Amino acid sequence: MSHEPVESPLAILETLRAFQASGALRAAIELDIFTWIASGKRRAVELAAGAQASERGVRILCDALAVMGFLVHQDDGYDLTPISQIYLNRNSLFYLGSISSILTHDLMWRTFHNVADAVRRGGSMLELDGLAPDHPFWVEFATALAPAASMTGAQIAEILGAGAPGHEGWRVLDVACGSGFYGFAVAQRDQQAQITSVDWPAVLERTREFARQAGVASRVRYLPGDLFKVDYGDGYDLALLTNIYHHFDKTNCVRLSEKIFRALKPGGRAAILEFIPNDARTGPPAAIMFSLTMLVWTPAGEAYTLADYRSILESAGFAEPVLHDLEHSPHQLLVAHRPR
Repeated sequence: MSHEPVESPLAILETLRAFQASGALRAAIELDIFTWIASGKRRAVELAAGAQASERGVRILCDALAVMGFLVHQDDGYDLTPISQIYLNRNSLFYLGSISSILTHDLMWRTFHNVADAVRRGGSMLELDGLAPDHPFWVEFATALAPAASMTGAQIAEILGAGAPGHEGWRVLDVACGSGFYGFAVAQRDQQAQITSVDWPAVLERTREFARQAGVASRVRYLPGDLFKVDYGDGYDLALLTNIYHHFDKTNCVRLSEKIFRALKPGGRAAILEFIPNDARTGPPAAIMFSLTMLVWTPAGEAYTLADYRSILESAGFAEPVLHDLEHSPHQLLVAHRPR
């Protein structure tokens, strides 16, 4: 006699269709549904007019967003939830909707369609993987992640004590700078700081634009090229390495760390922003899943543990790194100094 299984299969079904929720949120951001609702257009017919979409399509999409927790039903229309008001309304100071263009980029859809092949190979199946020189993806990445980088950069600058008495006039090296906002956050707190931004030439064109927007353009210089090959110079007080190490194997992580060590003056610090799993690799979930992203995106990268970073940094000559948590972020900050 057969018996009903004790466990429900719902978790399997929900995971297999999770791409549907991603697609729905991506569509809502693209159509500015949250911004239209914030402006007072709450009924499907009004939203459809604003978004230049069908009323039926908007109604079905908004119902889906409501069960996902991004909208609530209100009378005969819809209203924002606190999270969508803060982060998905384009007129909010904390708008993060632009991240959708990266996290749901067509390139990402394609890479995750071939996870099994990446597992078989042990690395990315892309013809042009994430480490390809001057990959056009990174220009889009720098643009889309600028708001998030600005917010996280402000936290990092505060943790590091930028601009505090005795901490003025820093020379800062921002490696693979992207938008540049991590370095710019330091420059905004330290009015005497000088920033050197390193990235591919096409990315640095966007960095220049953001430097002007941030009001720090006169204190930024640019070094275009491969981060392993370009001459950084030396005598820096601080090196910023934000979301870099996870792209490489440990050998190249040590190689990069040695180059950073030489660029810093004695007592100078390296600030490393990363997804960092616990040493048992049982969590946090965001860090573990990010390692999967690196499997399909790079030839040999992954999210490294604190024990890994200790080994990498100490091999390059750095002192014991200090770990800092960040608010409202899946990342952590590691700070290691070059001994005096």
